[in-house]
Amino acid sequence: MKVELQLFGAFRKYGSEIELDIPDGGSISEVKSELERVLGGNSSQLINISRFATNTAMIEDSYELNDGVNKLAILPPVSGG
Repeated sequence: MKVELQLFGAFRKYGSEIELDIPDGGSISEVKSELERVLGGNSSQLINISRFATNTAMIEDSYELNDGVNKLAILPPVSGG
């Protein structure tokens, strides 16, 4: 299934969105793995400390994707002052 991933914060250098091909019933862990493959090894640490969300809720790595969920967001940690 195609998953559209909205990119925010430190991920914006890769664009505002990226499309990933994830197996039906795949989990966020699989989204992370595919995103690491697409973005390259330097992104691994940032991906692993970021959170994922649907348009209505934050989701955990075990969350299973289905045909109704095809748009997600990755939210890296931020700091300000």
